[in-house]
Formats: sequence, structure tokens, C-alpha cells
Amino acid sequence: MQHAYFKTCASVHFTSSPSPGDEGRVLVYAAPLRRRVRFTKLLSLTSSCAALAMAPVAVGEVARVSLPLAAAVSLVTAAFLSTPLLLHWITRRYVLELHFTPETKRFDASTFDLLTREVCTSFVAEEVRVPDIPGFLSNVVVRGRPLFVDARMVRNPDAYAHMMGYDQPLDLRADPPKESQTNAK
Repeated sequence: MQHAYFKTCASVHFTSSPSPGDEGRVLVYAAPLRRRVRFTKLLSLTSSCAALAMAPVAVGEVARVSLPLAAAVSLVTAAFLSTPLLLHWITRRYVLELHFTPETKRFDASTFDLLTREVCTSFVAEEVRVPDIPGFLSNVVVRGRPLFVDARMVRNPDAYAHMMGYDQPLDLRADPPKESQTNAK
């Protein structure tokens, strides 16, 4: 069993020529909200940095006038500083692109980290678990990490079906009776 590896996806998006290992990759999914998520996270990070830079001056000036007002300004500053963390908690599961390499049967899912850099997660279909009840903004779990892929936006249904395990035969047999139930009769 191969272990997970995380890498930045800069070679995928910011070069004009493909990387040496990218020739056989197939795009399975591309997120429709990619630019909006990136813009929102960058706006939140920028406003938090501005609030952090102005906080000492603002709190110091307001503290001269009123201590309760200084506490209120501190709370507002804390709210500004916590929004990037909240946004990251919500959007860290949102898959930006999902690629499939047919030769190796490996998938590469890219997501944003806290600073909006892309992080790739590489996995095989056997490492994917589809929960019975999907979690908050997630419909698959890869090695314990929940991810969200919008099935309506999939570009390659065959690769997606392979990842989700839909190409595997169904086991429709009833479970064998448990010993405690058979002994009670």
C-alpha cells in the first residue's frame, strides 16, 4: 500500500508545457467556483492583515477614550482575524480539479490550503470511501480526509465511476444470521 503524498500543483497550472508525468492524465472534474473561492479567501486574508496592522493603533487610541470601547474594537479585530480560518475550514474539502492517470489508476485531487496555494492529494480508488450519509460539504472520504466533488460537473463519468466504486459488482446477498439469534430459537 502506498502512502499519501502532498505536493503543490504549481507545475499543473502555471507552465505552458506539461510536466514529464502529465502526458496520460485525464481531467475528470473542474470546480465551477474555483475563482470565486480563491477571490473570497484572498479578500479575507487581505482584510485580516489590514485589521492586524491597524489593531494596535486603533485599540491604543480608543483605550484613551473608553476601556469598554477598546474591548469592543478588540472583539471586532478578533472577528476579522478569525474569518480566514473559518473560510479555510469550510473550503478545504472543495476539490478544484480531479485528474486520473489510466496507466497507474491514480487520481490527483487539488484543493486550496489556508494561503490559497494548491495542494495535491494522490490516491487510488481503493482508498476512497463513500459514506452512507454525506458530511458537511463532502461526498467522499480519501484516507480519512473528506472531499467534495460535484457529480453534476464531472467531465469524465467513467473515471468518476471508477473512483466512487460504481464499476464494482454489487453484493446483494443477505447477511448470514448471527449466532446469538440462532441460539435463542
